[in-house]
Amino acid sequence: MNDQHAAATAGPSEDERAVQDWVLERLAAHLEVPVEQLPEDAVFTEVGLSSIRAVELVTEIEEQYDLELSPVLLYDHPSVLEVARRVTEARRGVAAGADG
Repeated sequence: MNDQHAAATAGPSEDERAVQDWVLERLAAHLEVPVEQLPEDAVFTEVGLSSIRAVELVTEIEEQYDLELSPVLLYDHPSVLEVARRVTEARRGVAAGADG
């Protein structure tokens, strides 16, 4: 099994899991529900996140992780897991750029 396939089939990394947990907490706050009521891989449209709240959540993610993200991030990556993966990749890219 090659490294890319192993990474694709493995669970989330520790960094990705931390981002996922943070996004879930903020999503729960926006929806005014306990975080325990949301599945770990919640799909934003299925849990009732409005477009205004989606843009607010993207802004919070940008501020929390010091990133510039697309305002349509949650539409391009429609689940908490996908957003966590994208944010983790973006953070690695920023860190790699800072090293170079």
